[in-house]
Amino acid sequence: MTVISTSTLANISQHKDKLIRLSSYLLETGSPYMVNKMADVVERDGAGDVLLALESDLNGTVKLVESMSKIMGFVGDDNICIELDNDVKDISKLFPEHYKAGALNIFGVKIRKGSAPMLKKDIKEKVFANAFPGESFDEYRKLVTLVKSMSQSSKPTVDEPFESRLIHANQLHSLGKKKEFLRKVLSSTDRYFEVRMSMPDKQKMLVDRKIYSGRAMIDGVTKQSTFINKTDGIVQTSNKHKKQAAIINDIHNLLLDMPFLKAVEIDQDADPDKLYATLTQLKEMSFEIDEPFELKVRKLGNYKASGLQSVRRDGSVELAEVYGYTNLTTRIVACDTNSPTSIAHELTHVMQQSKAKNLLQRDINRDENEDSEIINDKIIDQIMAFKPEKYQQESTKQILEMQQLFYDEMAGEEEYGDW
Repeated sequence: MTVISTSTLANISQHKDKLIRLSSYLLETGSPYMVNKMADVVERDGAGDVLLALESDLNGTVKLVESMSKIMGFVGDDNICIELDNDVKDISKLFPEHYKAGALNIFGVKIRKGSAPMLKKDIKEKVFANAFPGESFDEYRKLVTLVKSMSQSSKPTVDEPFESRLIHANQLHSLGKKKEFLRKVLSSTDRYFEVRMSMPDKQKMLVDRKIYSGRAMIDGVTKQSTFINKTDGIVQTSNKHKKQAAIINDIHNLLLDMPFLKAVEIDQDADPDKLYATLTQLKEMSFEIDEPFELKVRKLGNYKASGLQSVRRDGSVELAEVYGYTNLTTRIVACDTNSPTSIAHELTHVMQQSKAKNLLQRDINRDENEDSEIINDKIIDQIMAFKPEKYQQESTKQILEMQQLFYDEMAGEEEYGDW
């Protein structure tokens, strides 16, 4: 497992130039590209979502390498870049493991000192080849074009012309043939997650604030929120929650007595009183969850809706989109500040996915001689297309029971508002 020491992170965070900070950290992780959108990919995302996330991250990596290419153009024979706005300007000292014989190797791209800036298309092809050896970059570009085309058009109905339905069917068939490549894409974030999951919460906060320039990942902690975990206690309190110190302390005490939770983050605009009421209800419920997770109440407007739930308004029941997030890899369950009862929806996903993986592992254990590639294919099949028909009735009952408890405890009025 790749682990970055606290002293190494501290040294990286001291660099004045943010590009140097980010590049140094990413090279230290051993990740094949700059993981950003791919970190948000979850088990229930479709193949198209995965590929669009990868495309976004590859483009972000290209921008970073392009910027480093410009810096390398100013590096002299002494390996010093006088144009660099950083205390240390010697490239050989900044990147001792990746700068050899006058060239910096970053994400599979070799940049020589004093050379002209590289073209974006050349950078992207090299980054792709490094991340996915043996895969065709031209085929990947065609696949991304296909996915973008499909995302811009709706699924044809039975009333539309046969030709339209046939085109859509052919597109799905083309996408289905890329299962092996999708397996590689999902595996490409392994090193990233190894590093992130090995970090204590305070190290993640250092990385997000000092190296990623303040942007908190979904498994990180925003500067303005209240954050509590079982290891450090009340790590930080939002300025907007300062006057609610008593309820924050109550949440901490409640957290210590909930084995399926390891931490809680509360957005500055969320109501700690309502969260405490929610946690009190959760404490009374029984969850078959292997490992504890972190519960976050965050603004999730940048994430797509994760499903539908029934909402009572003005005496009637209507369907509303649920904005939530569940990731079993990072052990994160997040609900939106505007959808407090969506936590029931997300916890149902946790239970469904846990059951699916447990069943899969049981099936694999039946035949220890089964080929590893077949096992990998089974895992990808489950992740990419899991449909919990077997547990649908049970899950529906669970989610309705949880929602009803939240309605009764938290609402009290006809319309259910924000945290």
